[in-house]
Amino acid sequence: TFMFMAFAPSEYISIGSYTGNANTDGAFVPLLNSVGVPLQPIFVLGKQFSAATSWFVNNAATDPYNVVKTQLVPNSGSAELSGSPYYVDYVSGGVKNRTTNDSNNAGGTYLYMAIGIPTIDADGRILAAR
Repeated sequence: TFMFMAFAPSEYISIGSYTGNANTDGAFVPLLNSVGVPLQPIFVLGKQFSAATSWFVNNAATDPYNVVKTQLVPNSGSAELSGSPYYVDYVSGGVKNRTTNDSNNAGGTYLYMAIGIPTIDADGRILAAR
């Protein structure tokens, strides 16, 4: 049995890739929607595709304030994982990794899909910040 879900960049979705730097001052991942407006992240799904690692999910509902310390691993039987190996900050316009962990910031290439709120509207008014 297989399940297939397809997503495309939109006003609220950013899809892309980034390179981890294996440093506690980790890679910043800019999240831009389909028209180039930065998103305030709410949900981030990702996976290192240059190595055999698990998928990860970080979300603002589980951790409403920075530092986001909880990570879900949807392709495993594990419960929530939390603590310093999984630290990220949700910032206006992206995600800042705060870990050397292979799940989201070891050396290598990661793909991601993020859902968020545009940080500005068509009139240039600020809508979201963290």
